[in-house]
Amino acid sequence: MTTEPNDFVYPMYAKLPQNAVAYSRGLTKRELFALEIFSGLIAAAESHPDALISTSVHLADKLIEELNKTETITPPPLLED
Repeated sequence: MTTEPNDFVYPMYAKLPQNAVAYSRGLTKRELFALEIFSGLIAAAESHPDALISTSVHLADKLIEELNKTETITPPPLLED
Protein backbone atom coordinates (compact mmCIF):
# COMPACT_ATOMS: atom_id res chain seq x y z
CA MET A 1 0.00 0.00 0.00
CA THR A 2 1.35 3.41 -0.87
CA THR A 3 0.73 6.76 0.74
CA GLU A 4 -0.35 9.27 -1.87
CA PRO A 5 0.58 12.78 -0.70
CA ASN A 6 -2.45 14.40 -2.32
CA ASP A 7 -5.07 11.95 -1.07
CA PHE A 8 -7.57 13.59 1.25
CA VAL A 9 -7.50 12.70 4.93
CA TYR A 10 -10.89 13.85 6.22
CA PRO A 11 -13.24 14.60 3.32
CA MET A 12 -16.75 15.50 4.39
CA TYR A 13 -20.01 15.20 2.47
CA ALA A 14 -23.35 15.84 4.10
CA LYS A 15 -26.92 16.11 2.89
CA LEU A 16 -28.65 19.00 4.57
CA PRO A 17 -32.33 19.95 4.79
CA GLN A 18 -34.02 21.22 1.62
CA ASN A 19 -31.72 19.13 -0.61
CA ALA A 20 -28.68 21.24 0.22
CA VAL A 21 -25.27 19.60 0.26
CA ALA A 22 -22.15 20.48 2.22
CA TYR A 23 -18.78 19.28 1.03
CA SER A 24 -15.23 19.86 2.19
CA ARG A 25 -12.19 18.10 0.74
CA GLY A 26 -10.34 18.25 4.04
CA LEU A 27 -6.56 18.28 4.20
CA THR A 28 -4.28 16.23 2.02
CA LYS A 29 -2.03 13.70 3.72
CA ARG A 30 0.97 15.90 2.89
CA GLU A 31 -0.71 18.95 4.46
CA LEU A 32 -1.65 16.99 7.57
CA PHE A 33 1.84 15.52 7.99
CA ALA A 34 3.44 18.96 7.54
CA LEU A 35 0.99 20.49 10.03
CA GLU A 36 1.73 17.85 12.67
CA ILE A 37 5.49 18.15 12.15
CA PHE A 38 5.28 21.95 12.30
CA SER A 39 3.26 21.76 15.53
CA GLY A 40 5.95 19.64 17.16
CA LEU A 41 8.81 21.81 15.90
CA ILE A 42 7.20 25.09 16.92
CA ALA A 43 6.42 23.77 20.40
CA ALA A 44 10.08 22.95 20.99
CA ALA A 45 11.75 25.72 18.98
CA GLU A 46 13.23 29.00 19.92
CA SER A 47 13.57 30.14 16.30
CA HIS A 48 11.09 32.10 14.21
CA PRO A 49 8.16 30.07 12.78
CA ASP A 50 9.05 31.07 9.21
CA ALA A 51 12.30 29.13 9.54
CA LEU A 52 10.37 25.97 10.39
CA ILE A 53 7.81 26.00 7.56
CA SER A 54 10.04 24.67 4.78
CA THR A 55 11.59 22.18 7.20
CA SER A 56 8.13 20.86 8.07
CA VAL A 57 7.15 20.38 4.43
CA HIS A 58 10.50 18.75 3.62
CA LEU A 59 10.11 16.33 6.55
CA ALA A 60 6.53 15.53 5.49
CA ASP A 61 7.81 14.64 2.02
CA LYS A 62 10.57 12.48 3.53
CA LEU A 63 7.99 10.73 5.75
CA ILE A 64 5.80 9.94 2.73
CA GLU A 65 8.86 8.68 0.86
CA GLU A 66 9.79 6.40 3.76
CA LEU A 67 6.22 5.13 4.12
CA ASN A 68 6.21 4.21 0.44
CA LYS A 69 9.28 2.00 0.61
CA THR A 70 8.33 -1.55 -0.25
CA GLU A 71 10.33 -3.20 2.50
CA THR A 72 8.47 -5.76 4.53
CA ILE A 73 8.37 -4.79 8.17
CA THR A 74 8.27 -7.64 10.64
CA PRO A 75 6.26 -6.68 13.72
CA PRO A 76 7.81 -7.33 17.10
CA PRO A 77 6.65 -10.46 18.94
CA LEU A 78 3.63 -10.13 21.17
CA LEU A 79 4.25 -9.83 24.86
CA GLU A 80 3.10 -12.77 26.89
CA ASP A 81 1.35 -12.39 30.24
